Amino acid sequence: KTQIPGAHVKFKPNSPAIIFFKKYLVNIFTAILIIFSISNSPITTAQVPALEWTSSFFKPYSFSNSMSKDLLGNIFICGYHLPNNRSKYLTIKFNSSGVFNWARFYQGLDTFTLGTVDIAKKNIADGLGNVYVGGTSQNNSNYDDIVILKYSSQGDSIWSVRYNGTKNGNDQFADMVMD
Repeated sequence: KTQIPGAHVKFKPNSPAIIFFKKYLVNIFTAILIIFSISNSPITTAQVPALEWTSSFFKPYSFSNSMSKDLLGNIFICGYHLPNNRSKYLTIKFNSSGVFNWARFYQGLDTFTLGTVDIAKKNIADGLGNVYVGGTSQNNSNYDDIVILKYSSQGDSIWSVRYNGTKNGNDQFADMVMD
């Protein structure tokens, strides 16, 4: 298994490999997607990946945590955007050709307090082009809640759900899977 420093790699047999680099330059974030076609998994020395496309997204004060791909080849990236010391969820969509489609932001309950933390940690795309984004969002009592969002393939917000535990303490998002 080859490791590329600073990169997320998604790979399935007989499908393109997705290599996602995060580049940080003094609070400036650029997402760089590089798509290679590879005939089989794992990569052997006899296989030479063929570059399909590259794309990038630039948004100052933004950071990524997760990447997923739907059945149509669209790529979703989530993380957070941190302008003015208030973070909010960031979800980005590229189409299967690497063209930027949309970016969406989610600000939780506390939109006024400096230092509030809303961070998307994972996204999963479904078979219909929708994307589910999960993470942690600070509530009005300055404790963390778990928030999951659903966006349509066009980037419209379909629903959001917030979980605040029984003791109103810090609830941390760990992971999610689609069945």
